[in-house]
Amino acid sequence: MPVFLTTIRNTGPGSTAGMPAISLPAGTTPAGLPIGISLEALPGEDTALLASARLVEAALDRGRAPVS
Repeated sequence: MPVFLTTIRNTGPGSTAGMPAISLPAGTTPAGLPIGISLEALPGEDTALLASARLVEAALDRGRAPVS
């Protein structure tokens, strides 16, 4: 499946519904390809989404402090 179609399949429904989303880097595969985690929240829950993303980022221990 082409990359564009895969991306639309995974992100289209949330975008169409107006749901805030964020993508976080989560490392790489053994082959060196990037891995990411996407989080979505209900419309209007941007603050909760950002708080959740900070927790996930800290749990992944990316070597950088969360932005205050």
